[in-house]
Amino acid sequence: MRVLALGSLMHQEITVSMVEEILEHYVHPEPDQLAPERIVTTVAEAYGVRPDALCGRRRTHSVVQPRQIAMYLLRQFTELSLAEVGALFGGRDHTTVIYACEKVAERLNIDPVFSDKLNGLISTLEA
Repeated sequence: MRVLALGSLMHQEITVSMVEEILEHYVHPEPDQLAPERIVTTVAEAYGVRPDALCGRRRTHSVVQPRQIAMYLLRQFTELSLAEVGALFGGRDHTTVIYACEKVAERLNIDPVFSDKLNGLISTLEA
């Protein structure tokens, strides 16, 4: 309504740039602080591995757990599909992402130390 009214008052054709200019005072989009790259980098730093190692093919314990956590956080804090998350991690299948999310959720329920560490990661991401 505001756009139509201002367009009419100013005797101007309504354009995309005009709408953006008028509505920027009413819409405050939040910056995308939880971009996938940020999540992967934060998890990698917390576990002392390189971000590219999380996306690689290695399956050592030092890489598997942080990779699973990163997959879990990507599913929780982004709108990426299972296939998109898998693609970020070296083309892994969607079932691998499901398994990772289930493992992390299961461990959250039984390991308070793990839960505290994951909550710390979440706090870091949200800061």
